[in-house]
Amino acid sequence: MNKHEISNRLEALEEELKYGAGEETDFYELGMLYELKFGEKDKYKKQNFQTIIDCYNKAIGQNPFYIPAVQKKAEFLCSSGSLSEETVSEIKNEIENILKVYPANADLQVLLGEIKLFILKDKQGGLENIKKASELDKKYEELLNAAENMDVNKLNNDIFFLKKDNKQKNNILYKLLIALLIILFLLIGCYFVVNYTI
Repeated sequence: MNKHEISNRLEALEEELKYGAGEETDFYELGMLYELKFGEKDKYKKQNFQTIIDCYNKAIGQNPFYIPAVQKKAEFLCSSGSLSEETVSEIKNEIENILKVYPANADLQVLLGEIKLFILKDKQGGLENIKKASELDKKYEELLNAAENMDVNKLNNDIFFLKKDNKQKNNILYKLLIALLIILFLLIGCYFVVNYTI
């Protein structure tokens, strides 16, 4: 979505919510739109931050088991770098309550594991959750291996750095593959032009 589309959707959604209670999906979308509107640079400014959190909290208030809102709120708070003990406890409890009902959600298992590992410095508890996630989804095996070999006392609170690094590596490999394919097609094209136009 470009800035114009984001602004239009925000206006339309806010107008809809004036005339009704709204559903969890509406408030979740509103929070996501505000994140896009404010951007990486400004979304953690005090007023913007509170606006975004209020949206996710309203979504969770409508449905405490609405996984996308709980997950997004936790990720947003954890990447903000300003976490009180009370906030950590709140997001941990929200995730644990969902996992009591939906224990097979690998993404939430990882999120809880990362919170325990990187923020609470609970390596054993964090590894238990990440291990469950890797059993549910093989894509987390690499994360488990990395987590098993780290010293939690030397980590900062950027709890998503492992996944970010993996995503960046995957993006670079993907772009490299595309570039190689383009070069290959160009070479094939040149070969045909040279050999069949003579």
